[in-house]
Amino acid sequence: KAAGEGAGDEDFVEDTSGGKNQFNYSERAAQTYNSSMKDRVVSTEPPEVQPFGATTTQWDIYDSYMAEFERIQQEAELEKGN
Repeated sequence: KAAGEGAGDEDFVEDTSGGKNQFNYSERAAQTYNSSMKDRVVSTEPPEVQPFGATTTQWDIYDSYMAEFERIQQEAELEKGN
């Protein structure tokens, strides 16, 4: 034998128990505490609903857009003048 071989072989014991899981994971999982589900609900009164309806044409939209555009242009000119 070479130096170091065989040293400590007396302490080695081969496990022949069939590969039983030494950590018992299945048993540990059964012991896990499952917390219960908790819900917190807040309810409010829905806001009041007021029905609204209107009919418009493309020309109404265009005229409103142009009136707003002119108003913004006039405000910009007034601010430049100050």
